[in-house]
This record gives sequence, structure tokens and C-alpha cells, in this order.
Amino acid sequence: MNDNTHSPSIDNLVEEFRQFLSQGQASPEDSEDAPESPERVDLFRLFAELAALKSEIKRESRQVKEAITRFGALYDTLREHNQRLTGDLSRERELGAEQWLRKKKSLLLEILDLKDRLESTVGAIDAYQPGWRERRIPRTMEFRRNLREGLDITLRRVEQMLADHGVARLDTLGKAPDPHWMRVAELRSDPAREDGVVVDELVAGYRLGDDLLRLAEVVVNRSEKS
Repeated sequence: MNDNTHSPSIDNLVEEFRQFLSQGQASPEDSEDAPESPERVDLFRLFAELAALKSEIKRESRQVKEAITRFGALYDTLREHNQRLTGDLSRERELGAEQWLRKKKSLLLEILDLKDRLESTVGAIDAYQPGWRERRIPRTMEFRRNLREGLDITLRRVEQMLADHGVARLDTLGKAPDPHWMRVAELRSDPAREDGVVVDELVAGYRLGDDLLRLAEVVVNRSEKS
């Protein structure tokens, strides 16, 4: 037998809800004499929950659209910079080596800035804790997973682009601060760590071949005695 014979249709639920609302407009004497039906209360709660869920979906939909817009703008900017880098480098090769290197560094620093923003967006997505209503919407959760995977793919492409142009990240953790490659932005006292070494990075540093591209901003451990 079809299961539909045992469960009310959407039209029946709507009709029952309308009847419930019309009966709620009866006189006070009638409402005092007639006890409230549990089925009516449950139906009212059902529609209240549906209204709350609809509002939550609309709010999450706006957040998802904003994320798509930001990601699209960021990707377009990244593509423009890559095209500029390729075109400008081919023209600048005819100029002096020093001027060409200065132009190349400027463009690569812009790409590094985009990389930082992408990593920040990934971190924000990873830190976000969805509410229980959002977890009950499979399409919203699937979109977040797909967005996270798309950002990872874009980050890998940026890292490969930087590597192709000779850019490498500086290795600073656990090392003594070198003023040629690092700037000490903060001191921290941790007795469990070695004194006078880098324990954290606030801004990652990069080199272009053997030349400095961007200083690393680091946190150095300093014991209370020193």
C-alpha cells in the first residue's frame, strides 16, 4: 500500500493550519470552555519551525552569495596579475637587468599579497562553525566543501606560479633571527622553548633566488632572565 495514504499531504496541512487560525479567532468564552487540541499545537509548532528554517536558509544564502562574489573578484584579480606579469616581463627583458628585476619583484609582491588573502579566507572557512540548522541543509554544507576545495586548487596554482618564477618561502622557525631576512615584530617568553629563536611567524618571508623578496615578520622567544 502506498505510504501517502498514511501521511497528510501539504495541501491538507495548509488547510488544517487555516482552520486552526480561524478557530483561534473565536470568542474568549468559547476558547475557555474548549481545551486546546494537541494536534493543533503540534501543527502550529511545525509551521513556526518551518518559518524559522526558511529565514535561516535565506540568511545562509546571502552569505554564500557574498562568498562567491568575493572569490570571483579575487580570482579575476589574480588572473589579471598573472597576465600582466607574463606580458611585462617579456617587454622588460630589453631593459637593464636592475630595472627588470625591480619590476618583477613588484609584481611578485602583489601576487604574494593575493596568496595571503586566499590563505586568510581558507582559515576563516576552516574556523567557521555552522549552526544545527545549517548542518541540516545538505546543499549548503556541500557548497562550503566545494568552495574550500576550489580555494585549495587556486592556492596550489599560485604557489606553482611563484615557484616557476624562482620564489621560495623563508625557513625561519627554530632559527636565530637574521636581520637580512627577518624583522623581529614581537618577543615572547616561553620557558619550554629555546631562548633567542623564532617561535612563530606573523608574516611569511620569501626570497627570489638568492635575493630577498619580502622580509619575514617573526616572534622570537626571550627568557625572563635575558
